[in-house]
Amino acid sequence: MTHLWTITSKIFKMKKLILFATMLFVLFHTKGHTQIPQLFKDITTIGISGVPNYQFSHAHAILGDKIYFAGQTANHKLQLWSTDGTVSNTNLVKEINPNGDAQPSCFFIFNNNLYFGADDGVNGFQLWKSDGTAAGTNLFATTFAGAVSPPFPIAIINNKLIFSAIIDSGGSRQLFSTDGTTFQILNPNFAASNQFGDLDYEYGILNDKMYFSASLTSSILDSELWVTDGTVAGTYMLKDINSGATFGSAPQGFCKLNNKLYFTAVTASYGDELWETDGTSGGTILVKDIRTGTAGSGAARKFVWNNKLYFNASNVAGPAKMFVSDGTAAGTTIFDANLSIMVGKAFLDKGSSMVFAAFNATTGNEWYLTDGTTTTLLTDIYTGTQHGIWDANLSSVINNKIYFTGNTAATGPEPWVTDGTVTGTYMLKDIRSGSVGSLTGTKNKFVLFGSNIYFTASSSNSVGEELWYFNPSVLSTSKVSRDDNFKIYPNPSSGNFNIEIDENLMGAKASIYNLLGQKIKDFKLNSTTTNQFLSKGNYLLEIEKEGIKTSKKLIVN
Repeated sequence: MTHLWTITSKIFKMKKLILFATMLFVLFHTKGHTQIPQLFKDITTIGISGVPNYQFSHAHAILGDKIYFAGQTANHKLQLWSTDGTVSNTNLVKEINPNGDAQPSCFFIFNNNLYFGADDGVNGFQLWKSDGTAAGTNLFATTFAGAVSPPFPIAIINNKLIFSAIIDSGGSRQLFSTDGTTFQILNPNFAASNQFGDLDYEYGILNDKMYFSASLTSSILDSELWVTDGTVAGTYMLKDINSGATFGSAPQGFCKLNNKLYFTAVTASYGDELWETDGTSGGTILVKDIRTGTAGSGAARKFVWNNKLYFNASNVAGPAKMFVSDGTAAGTTIFDANLSIMVGKAFLDKGSSMVFAAFNATTGNEWYLTDGTTTTLLTDIYTGTQHGIWDANLSSVINNKIYFTGNTAATGPEPWVTDGTVTGTYMLKDIRSGSVGSLTGTKNKFVLFGSNIYFTASSSNSVGEELWYFNPSVLSTSKVSRDDNFKIYPNPSSGNFNIEIDENLMGAKASIYNLLGQKIKDFKLNSTTTNQFLSKGNYLLEIEKEGIKTSKKLIVN
């Protein structure tokens, strides 16, 4: 029986090897860049941006069978647009401001209606409400006539929309709630300096309540932990964490784990450290004094994976390190001293492993892979200290893949994708030839709508930023191939093998990975023939020069 199992196991391994080799052949024998993304519609045909990337990133929402966004034409400026995924039905919804830019932004869906901030040219930036039709798109709330920045819809609590808006000429913001018919201010005594969740790390949601930082007019510098259930009576200070001090604790960076919120707060005794709350004053406590003394660790950029909290902190003077915590002081330790998390949003849960964006002094901003114990560089998109990822905060996790703005010396910022493997990390398309790149801003968001993914890009200055799309189900993993420019021999080998390259690949970086995607070694190809040795196994040899990568399989018997 043991012998039979051994034979069966060998057959199974051979089948896996054949499948792996077949996949490699498909992956690396397709010439040229992937040509899947294409222009959806040139909304503005006179050379200005029809869908500016900074607008699309913060001003889009899906309601029913349409996606709503801020678009502009020469005549209509920035107004409310929609599309059902067809070019013919991509149209202006309503000209909110006939004389200029309405600048719709901060889109939010509540009770089957679209809420957003916009300027009609008369009342300044106010909260608008739309059912998706021109007639059903109207001014909803005027908190101060002449407001110069948009209101921010924040969260839905107890069937109430929480939003902040300007209430005076000085730009002071207050916190409001609405049931979709009327609205009310939650506390008229909040100080003008409060921002109230215009950034998502400034608040947290736990058990149908929103937790946030706020101060009162009587003590404008004393920002402390507050809570609201969407009613006036249910809006109160939960705990005066830095009691008696001139300055408040300024809670921020909220993240939920095991029915608790974790956040960063400042005290006179500990500085800015990691705290937790269970929603009660007594249950709002310091997790750990990571950096002993009053300097504080600056615990920030948090996310949760595999029932643990990951974040950046400094236990001593110097750069931040990547920490992990199970919510206890003893279980709060350094995870990787050589990495710091870029953002807390963009990570890919692969079950037994995780892909996340991090900074390393030798690689810049790149994707890393961890199993919760060890961490490895997934791939160095931009070789060296330059950043291969532009803005991971606006990366989009869609169908177990991360779509993001990747950057190389040869292409500049372009649309990329990763599935957490070396072969599955590649540029979708070099939309704008040259080093300028098509995603020239840092605010590029990928949005799944129907069967397609939409984003904004600029193929040239004459076209501007417009709406692009692709179907992720038909994506190829093709890369620029230089198969004919290098050889591996013997292959299979008994351990020693040679890498032979053309002169145009001199100075290229070579990396060797195992079948788990873990990097075994990397080195420079400084001669036309390089000898290497590997132990028994199946490997992937990747060669990169000027941002262009190609790979071949390698078998060591």
